[in-house]
Amino acid sequence: MSGKTADGNDLPKIQLESKEDVEFLQHQFRDFLQKTVTSNTTLRDTSLSPEQREEASALVLSKLEEWTKSIWAMAGTSMTINGFGYDEAMKEKSRISPLDESLRTEVQALREEADELLLSVTQKRRTVPDQIERLVRDGVGRESLVAEKTTAIKGLCAETDQQLPYVDEAVNAEFGHSVGL
Repeated sequence: MSGKTADGNDLPKIQLESKEDVEFLQHQFRDFLQKTVTSNTTLRDTSLSPEQREEASALVLSKLEEWTKSIWAMAGTSMTINGFGYDEAMKEKSRISPLDESLRTEVQALREEADELLLSVTQKRRTVPDQIERLVRDGVGRESLVAEKTTAIKGLCAETDQQLPYVDEAVNAEFGHSVGL
């Protein structure tokens, strides 16, 4: 089977995320074949003995399994699994060693940490703009007061006793002291 259309152009390959997708489809197809053979009226209603019926079902299932493997082999040339060819991706399972417990707990801890960081970033995205806006307003207000004090010191206008907008008294006192110099 070639991956070309009738006019000779290449067909795009089916892109799959993981081999688990293929294995799921294969499992679903095997289950369907099993149910079909089990409910087949020709095998069920013939005058075969139960042993003969079981042997015939097993033979039909083995032939269907061979047929299924050949179908997946043909379809595999038109698939990529996470960027790898079908054969390479499906063989990968045998190359991967099972995940050990310490590595699993480390991965779980890293996932939890990533989730916490994501929540923290989300929270900061909600609160930081308001804080920045408040600080900018405070800075602009303080600059206005400094400008008024400077104008009053030069004698250009009367001095004002405006309350400083910032809520922290220690900062207000320090600011007031520095402006008063």
